Amino acid sequence: MHPGFLQNLPDDYLAARLTAGQYLDARVDHFFNFKSRTLIVYPDVQNVYNYKIPIKSCYDFREDKIFNSNAVGILPSIGVCANF
Repeated sequence: MHPGFLQNLPDDYLAARLTAGQYLDARVDHFFNFKSRTLIVYPDVQNVYNYKIPIKSCYDFREDKIFNSNAVGILPSIGVCANF
């Protein structure tokens, strides 16, 4: 491309829509109650179905291409929360 050159986005990029999808997040909390404190421990799993959620396409002007990508699949984590 040259300075001052205007390039329009291709029609297939502008008209593209994300596909429908579904995902499920699950979390289980366990409470430990003490006299003046509460401790919460939990496992958490995001996207239990491991569905690769599509992300909006990106257009690369240098390569003149449309790039598609997906989000992370299943994402497990654990957590601890203390209430005083």
